[in-house]
Amino acid sequence: MKAFIIFTIIFLANYPALAGADAMKKAAALSLDTRQPRQGDCFVVHLREVSEAAKPEVTWGDKKLPMFWGKAGWHIILPVWMETAPGPQPLSVSWMDAEGQAQSAKTTITIKPRAFGKQYLRLAAKQEALYTYPGVAREYKLIRGALARLTPAAAWTGKFIIPVAGRQSTAFGLTRYRNGEKQSQHKGKDYSAKSGAPVKAANSGVVALTAEDFKMHGKTVVIDHGQGVCTLYLHLSKILVKPGQVVKKGAPIALVGATGVATGPHLHYALYVAGIAVDPAWWESQAR
Repeated sequence: MKAFIIFTIIFLANYPALAGADAMKKAAALSLDTRQPRQGDCFVVHLREVSEAAKPEVTWGDKKLPMFWGKAGWHIILPVWMETAPGPQPLSVSWMDAEGQAQSAKTTITIKPRAFGKQYLRLAAKQEALYTYPGVAREYKLIRGALARLTPAAAWTGKFIIPVAGRQSTAFGLTRYRNGEKQSQHKGKDYSAKSGAPVKAANSGVVALTAEDFKMHGKTVVIDHGQGVCTLYLHLSKILVKPGQVVKKGAPIALVGATGVATGPHLHYALYVAGIAVDPAWWESQAR
């Protein structure tokens, strides 16, 4: 775990005339593990010196999110969308103090640029048509709904694992060109593996979604790990879990397949924080 770098922000809130010791009494500290995350990574924010009753919220980009209470106080893990412009980005936290007065603190996070590659795919017309078939909006709605969950308690422990034994065939963030047309960046990682190979839960959590009938995404599983962290597993040949089921890290949840839009057996694995796709490598590199 990286050592936290502490940045103290002094604010006056509703007391602009206060100074010196009186102002210090109204100070709050935000601690961050980094002020310079890369595109596609995450960073951790802690709010110190406020009570459990403060119920702080963070405004980051176009999202307003609740912080989560723990032994060390309030905290949240925030995502950096891979297409966020490099450079300074504002972050603010608001909460209620012990007297019921609204307080806030602001800072900036500098996003470091990251080079993403390109991938060129050729799909048969039948597969290409699945991107626009009448049921595709339903698929996206169900998946996005599951990935947007904000369960207060964290179910995960330690590092996330790679959920399948196989070769990584497509990296996170690649810009895809499908049949010559530019598409969006790849929101997860693809792992080539034999059909029927076991797919394991990347960490502990609760199954938020299973889908047997998705034509574009194929058989699908979403696991809610708590505090806005979810993992997505696509193109499965068989699903071994049910919605609401509690799963442990490493437990088998499905089998590798080639359902949906797939050129061969593989697992599309993605990790989302507050509904934003981030690089799973950040979660695999260190315990949280």
